[in-house]
Amino acid sequence: MLATYNAKLRNFLIANHYMDTPAFHAISGRDIVHKFGYRACP
Repeated sequence: MLATYNAKLRNFLIANHYMDTPAFHAISGRDIVHKFGYRACP
C-alpha cells in the first residue's frame, strides 16, 4: 500500500509509525493537499 503514496506522505507515515499497527489514523483532505502535494478535487 505504501508504494502507491508519494514520497512525502510515505515518509510521514513511516516516521510517525502509522503503519506499525492496524489502528486507523485519519489524515484530513486539507493536509493531503497542502502538506503532501496531492491535487485538490475540482
